[in-house]
Amino acid sequence: MNASLSVRCITSEEDFATLTSVWNDLLARSEVHTLFLSWDWLSTWWKVFGPGLGQLSIIIVEADGAVVGIAPCYIKKERDASWIPSRTLMFLGTGEKEEEEIDSDYLSIITQLGEEEAIVTCILDYIVSQNICDAIRFSKMILDTTIAERINRYFLEKKVAHQVEQTTSAFYIPLPETWDGYLMGLSSRMRNEIRSDRRKLAKSGEVQFRTTQSPEDLNTDFSELSRLHRLHWASKGQPGVFENNRFALFHRTMMPLLLKNGFLSLCFLSVNSKNIGVCYHFRFNNKLMFYQTGFDPDSVPHVSVGLVTLSFCVEQAILWQCSEYDFLGGIRSYKKRLAHLSRPLGEIYIPLRSITRYGWQARQAARYIKQNGARLLRIGQAVEKEGQPSG
Repeated sequence: MNASLSVRCITSEEDFATLTSVWNDLLARSEVHTLFLSWDWLSTWWKVFGPGLGQLSIIIVEADGAVVGIAPCYIKKERDASWIPSRTLMFLGTGEKEEEEIDSDYLSIITQLGEEEAIVTCILDYIVSQNICDAIRFSKMILDTTIAERINRYFLEKKVAHQVEQTTSAFYIPLPETWDGYLMGLSSRMRNEIRSDRRKLAKSGEVQFRTTQSPEDLNTDFSELSRLHRLHWASKGQPGVFENNRFALFHRTMMPLLLKNGFLSLCFLSVNSKNIGVCYHFRFNNKLMFYQTGFDPDSVPHVSVGLVTLSFCVEQAILWQCSEYDFLGGIRSYKKRLAHLSRPLGEIYIPLRSITRYGWQARQAARYIKQNGARLLRIGQAVEKEGQPSG
């Protein structure tokens, strides 16, 4: 990039609110063009989860007055396992309590496509030189992107100890032109199971597949999503996430915006006008992204209601001529059965202060011992035995 770059940090919600169009315009020209990095998603997340969580710290890079880079971050004050207090720079969309977690996947620094190297370097130089945090924790990243690789290489070049860890995978289906074409790519067992379940479902009554179309329908459909999600998890002896007030508030706030912009795909499967399955999707950048599901496991005997609901959703994505059906993060057996490709998702953690680095190294050592304790014990016993006098 030939133009000189300038950097500033936004710390107020008022300034955050002024970035709407600039933010989304840059996102559309970036390497990681995803709903989870949109202004609507991250600003709604901050309104719901931000109070008391930390200090807004959005780093903006400009070239000749135009925004060419955004690091969508905040600083969270936390204590590590050794109770060392630290200021950790994190992506917006991460850091909630586990029971409230929204699971914002594919997070990243946002840069103009083709200029990742210069812009990411500029942002990291600013973070380090201004001493704005004690550690960086960038979670939910696709680890094989240009941006993630540049972050890793930057700290390797600076000889700063850090960790890049794959925490899960995101399975996805590159969609063919026809439903039959997709079925033929599955194992014969999976293909026969889907066809068999669909036949049984058709014999049980009048089958209908629909999507939420209007704001008037959305309130009722949200309640149905919550009900079916609760039934699904109750069969496993667990509560559904929609029982959490802040999780539900986020989605009640977000869904009308998604519907208005054409990004919501809430798909229901019903038999004799009774909803038995639902999949909550985002339709964005010509992809259908699977986010949550719910179903009544006892509604149709001898039918895997969750699987057959998903099959109708994949077929609908093909009819919409989507390029991809994306299961997002999380390794589940049904995802691996329906999709054969995946993206590596993970975290980059960089302790910047000596005391933070010591705490991180102590946690790494404790983790290694926990994972390899039995093997280390056997080695220790063998060494002790060898050292004993014979006879």
